[in-house]
Amino acid sequence: MIKSIILIPAGILMIIGPLFKIFFVFIYAYLMPLALFALFYKYVPIYFFNLDLTYASNVYLTLTTTFIFTTLFSEKIMIWSNKIINNDNPEELVNLYHNLGNHLINKQRTRYLIFFGFFLYLIIYSIASLNEIELFNIENTNVAIMQTFGTYIAFDRLISNRALFDFKPKTFLHKISKIWVFDFNPNKDEIKNNNENN
Repeated sequence: MIKSIILIPAGILMIIGPLFKIFFVFIYAYLMPLALFALFYKYVPIYFFNLDLTYASNVYLTLTTTFIFTTLFSEKIMIWSNKIINNDNPEELVNLYHNLGNHLINKQRTRYLIFFGFFLYLIIYSIASLNEIELFNIENTNVAIMQTFGTYIAFDRLISNRALFDFKPKTFLHKISKIWVFDFNPNKDEIKNNNENN
């Protein structure tokens, strides 16, 4: 009886330990791009282009870029973060954490978490707006977040529907080469007259 009471918390700790580490890698992986893009949009426009962006513009650009970047490169970000956080562990353990991380966090789940976050924000924003409560003291911050959501939906639709824009360069070059051959043919006037006579 006492043995089972001791084994239950030990078992829970054995499960929670790796999950806690993966959660830490996840937080690190997604907060690092957010911080880097925030710094980029705060300092680069003013120093290189003499363009002073408003706070709302910074919020919009930072969130939009971060969400698109993490959606496109979520697996690579997780690999990179996992290697940094687990750099003192053996390579085999790093690979095991990597496999667990990819099982829990991938591109589809990243998209889902972003949409879930926007869904929660829309609920909070709607309730606050209907009760005439401002969520942020700085003007247009809510607008920036809403426009980030709109931009992310458009980006997500572009990625989902990229098969609609089926462009085959080989077929294109083949067709355009036929036009070039005809245009540069010295006998093209004769071919045109023959076609008109037929």
